[in-house]
Amino acid sequence: GSSKYDISQAYLANNLDSIYFGMERSGNNGTTAFDFEFNQLEPGALSSCPQSSEVPCRSVGDVLFTFEMQGSGNTGAATPHVYTWNGSSYVEGAASGIVSSINSSLTTAGAPWGHVDSHGNWILGDMERFTFAEAVAPLSLLPGASSCGGKVFVQVRTRSSATANSDLKDTTKVFQFWYNNVGAQATLAPSCGGGVSYAVVATKADGTPLTNPTCQWTFSSGDTSSSCSGTLSVGPGTYT
Repeated sequence: GSSKYDISQAYLANNLDSIYFGMERSGNNGTTAFDFEFNQLEPGALSSCPQSSEVPCRSVGDVLFTFEMQGSGNTGAATPHVYTWNGSSYVEGAASGIVSSINSSLTTAGAPWGHVDSHGNWILGDMERFTFAEAVAPLSLLPGASSCGGKVFVQVRTRSSATANSDLKDTTKVFQFWYNNVGAQATLAPSCGGGVSYAVVATKADGTPLTNPTCQWTFSSGDTSSSCSGTLSVGPGTYT
């Protein structure tokens, strides 16, 4: 098919409340549907799924984002669609909270490492119009996602349009994507005042401290605490 169907580069990232999409195609004249399919199960996880690492294994609640990239002449758009797998088919829902756009300018700067043009050449500089689209969606739309982490298995595809019977044009392999997650390290140490001191250090995925984390301690002595640090007054012994 046309070079407009080629996935030349694609991007996926998130923060604590949103997920961000980026998609590049080689050709810029016509319509291409970019699919981002989010599955809770890895390929082949169920006996009923194709036993292939390149075919998604769908389960109830999986989500499919489709961005219909359109470009011709001086006009273009990236129209979002959201579908949820009900066990036998995808059902379209409201694309509320999703913002998407396509580059309509002749001076959109490409990535510093380059991009692919309509002739299949790897080049630097500005991108052709209608070859790059980006979007942001609420993280709450995705299966198993929360500000505390989670993971999904993702495949990116292009199709000739957003309709259900449109032709598959290009695809990536299924890859694992970890949502931005929080790490925490807890420590116990003997206290010279008689007891055990306890503390938690929480960090974001980028290594920066998490402010005001929520903590809950349960000690082997039966005591509990919702403070992130403090001292537990107990007699001599071993505690966890």
